Amino acid sequence: MIKLLLGLILIFAPLLRGAVMPQVFIPIYIVVLTTLLLGIFKVFSSKEVIVRRTSLDIPLLFMLIVYAAAMINSRYVYGSIMELARLMTLACIFYTVINFVREEQDIKKILNLVLISAGLIALAGIMQYMGAVNKSWWDNSRFLSAAFVNHNHFAGYMELAIPLSIGMVLLERDLAKKAFYAYIFLILTTAFLLSMSRGGWLSLSISLAFMAVVIFKRGRTRLIILMTVLFLATLTIFVFNTVDLSLLFRRISSYRELDFSGRLEIWKGTLDMIKGHPFLGAGPGTFIYNFPRYRPAGLNMLINYSHNDYLQVASETGIAGLGAMVFIIWGIVKKGLNTHYTAKTPFKVWFSISIVTGILAMAIHGIGDFNFYIPSNAILFTVFSALIFNINSVKEKGIRVVVLRPAPFAYGFLKSGMALIIILSIFFMSACLAGEAYYIASEKAAAKNDLDRAELCMNRSISLCPFNYLYPYKLAGLYSKKAGISDDPVKYLKKAVSAYKKALSLNSIDSWVWIGLADAYYRLYKELPLDYGLKELAGSSYGTALELDPLNSYYLKAFAGFLLNSGNQDLSGLMYKKASEVMSRSMTLSSFSRSFIDKDKYADMAELSFRAGSIDKAAALYKMAEQFGSQDAALGQMRCYMKISNMKKAMESYRKAGYSRKNKSVLFSAIAGYCLSKGMDRTAERFSGMAIQLDPSNPEGYGLRYKIYRKKDGYGYPAEEIKKIIGFNSMALTSRVITPEAFKLAFDIKEGLCREGSICRDIVLPAGIYEISINAKGKEADDIWPHMLVRLNGMDIMDGHVDRGDWRHYSGIAVTDYPVNTLEIIYNNDYYDPETMEDRNLYIDGVELRAL
Repeated sequence: MIKLLLGLILIFAPLLRGAVMPQVFIPIYIVVLTTLLLGIFKVFSSKEVIVRRTSLDIPLLFMLIVYAAAMINSRYVYGSIMELARLMTLACIFYTVINFVREEQDIKKILNLVLISAGLIALAGIMQYMGAVNKSWWDNSRFLSAAFVNHNHFAGYMELAIPLSIGMVLLERDLAKKAFYAYIFLILTTAFLLSMSRGGWLSLSISLAFMAVVIFKRGRTRLIILMTVLFLATLTIFVFNTVDLSLLFRRISSYRELDFSGRLEIWKGTLDMIKGHPFLGAGPGTFIYNFPRYRPAGLNMLINYSHNDYLQVASETGIAGLGAMVFIIWGIVKKGLNTHYTAKTPFKVWFSISIVTGILAMAIHGIGDFNFYIPSNAILFTVFSALIFNINSVKEKGIRVVVLRPAPFAYGFLKSGMALIIILSIFFMSACLAGEAYYIASEKAAAKNDLDRAELCMNRSISLCPFNYLYPYKLAGLYSKKAGISDDPVKYLKKAVSAYKKALSLNSIDSWVWIGLADAYYRLYKELPLDYGLKELAGSSYGTALELDPLNSYYLKAFAGFLLNSGNQDLSGLMYKKASEVMSRSMTLSSFSRSFIDKDKYADMAELSFRAGSIDKAAALYKMAEQFGSQDAALGQMRCYMKISNMKKAMESYRKAGYSRKNKSVLFSAIAGYCLSKGMDRTAERFSGMAIQLDPSNPEGYGLRYKIYRKKDGYGYPAEEIKKIIGFNSMALTSRVITPEAFKLAFDIKEGLCREGSICRDIVLPAGIYEISINAKGKEADDIWPHMLVRLNGMDIMDGHVDRGDWRHYSGIAVTDYPVNTLEIIYNNDYYDPETMEDRNLYIDGVELRAL
């Protein structure tokens, strides 16, 4: 039974995405604990307790002690416990193999199981690469990943299996078996090459070169030639006819790149983190939360691992943990080489060197990646390491056996105590697994907008596993969503604040939780504007998030937006400027908008705010645009100051903008607007006429003349004035109706949105109140219709699902005061299932506007 459970782990761990998700690796922990429980009952089945010892016992014990001691520095205890559980699981697997997989026949069964599993996974990966099998979970469709998510982790798994296939060819005398293992070698190497993992290529090349030297010294030159010929034949016949050669050569030629996707910057930050916690690290399992404090400027991406196993261990457990890790790897390699050079039987000779080669490859790859943190790869590494210690030559001392003969009372106490600890651990892991199952159910319900069920499932997750901060954090997000659609938003915002605080009590170093708390406080303040304490709490929470991640451009922009809306324009400008500087140094494909790097984008945002009537916000944004050197910023500030009747500052801004016919036309339009607001209609009419005369392409003058006409007449629509204004539209009109009693336009906007995105158009209109009607239809998927959000000048005018498969009009009301207006139709809940081919889409077939 023990060997069966071990075999199941070796088969299913790589098949299930490398066992990187909690819903996979927690069951593995449970299976390992069950295996350990069975092993204890087997060991204690007689009066003598026989325990096999290795030279790694003390280093492994030391490493476990270091991990436990490093938890003193941890600010997220649950994360550290799970990381310690990961290490203890690997230790349990190691000693299970040491004690129960000892015979050569059993070892061969394990090795054959590994090779057959790896061969089938690689073969399936090749079929995926060729398009015959689904590969939707790959993070890059051009790089073969097979059952794994990331191609580098698949390559890490292959690094362990490929040398083993060579070793099996060497040790087998039966030609049929040799041919079988040679075939597996070809399948594995083909898939490995198609993974496009440069780190994997380099690591395995170095290790195989070492193995080739050893084989050559053993007088097996013909085998080296044969394997090389097979390898080259594979390249010629299959790989070069399957792979995109330009992509392959680009990957090969990029070996000179010192910084693979920002790794050097990540390593610099990790080294700074190690300097901050040199002896016992920042705590096991906390790298993802502690690294942002040391993030180099411009590294705008989520860094969950250091992409260097040795630096990661040092950052989490200090120099002591790193020393233990290096010593353990060296001990494994040394034992394998000793066996190879002193053994006489072919099995021991070639098995030992092939396993050592795979272990060396993964150890080298660990310098540039994190394969030791991929459960399936770490498990296979551990099993291979244990098997090396179970193979001994005659000249080696072999594994020492310790025989214990405890007294009957101590015997029963020891057996019962160990069994009780394991059973309690199984219950704990089972509760964690159940919590994860409800968490997944909650996420699925939230995706379907079933927020009540999502809340119920998330609360059950918290009840089952109250130590995982992620559950209350996600629950807070659900409450925030409910606040947006509820008639009583204050109720749900208060619940969100409470849930965020609960998450922070469990993990106070996740800056995203602080940002969520800050947003919740700020939304509460907008609902309860007299409670100034909420505003201070929001500012404090934003500040804490920036302390934890000071160079996060998203946080800087969020804080800047809060300051801007709170009236602190000067500090807001500094924050926006800092965000822009950080993003301008970005070395990555950040998921955040790069618009804040562009000075003209500030002017565009200011223009939207001006059109929407948010004059103070527009003035602040124009000021920021001016700091970045925008040419239009001063003219925009002039219009804002004119709107608030500050003539002195308006003229100062106009002088900054410079004297030109175009600028003078804008000035006269602004003066006309000012005069109209003060009741000086004739003066307003005169200035609007001069604005048109100076620049006939400026619609503001015509817009003001329309306002003056409407104010004089008080009824009806002046057709000639309207025609002049709508004549500025670059979009085609499908129809227009202009009479003294009615005014209606239809624009030719036809587009299908098959992925999340927006349709954005500028529309020139006379000032007034309009009913905007969007002719749309949707295509549902996963029982949810497409969601459409419509904005005019950045203000929401329509928000809902397009819940019909035939064309239908969806309407909203908008107010315009400025001729040029920006209409945006946003589709924001795309869905596609490659297995069922369900595809959610939104289709637009025209926009109508009717003056009210």
